[in-house]
Amino acid sequence: MTEPNRGEQTPTPSEHPCAADGSRLSGAHMSIAGGCYRAVEAAAALGMTTVQIFTKNSNQWRAKPLTEEESAQFAQALIDCGLRNPIAHASYLINLASPKPELRSRSLEALVDELMRAEQLQLAGLVMHPGAYLRNGWDVL
Repeated sequence: MTEPNRGEQTPTPSEHPCAADGSRLSGAHMSIAGGCYRAVEAAAALGMTTVQIFTKNSNQWRAKPLTEEESAQFAQALIDCGLRNPIAHASYLINLASPKPELRSRSLEALVDELMRAEQLQLAGLVMHPGAYLRNGWDVL
């Protein structure tokens, strides 16, 4: 293993949130009420350079599909407002670690849907929590 160069001070991502080009990003989770593009507009109005959204209600399994028009409006709002690297947060219902096969299966389907929605909106990433096992102790393994 090579020793890191102690003379160089290379910040980690957690030390400064920057875009790929090195410029700083600032943003927050914004509501998509009225359409995903509205979150972009609201973020820009607050002087942000990026935004995080839910692409659907985070406490429901099902969502109506995003239309091409909605995706186009979102993309145009990003251009018009100058925001970059938008991300989404996946549903809180997803629990890939569940010991219950039906919940784990439903969670996997929901995660695939979240990833497809993120791709449709051309998002830079998707934040998710993998879930909890929901049982006590190692004896159940």
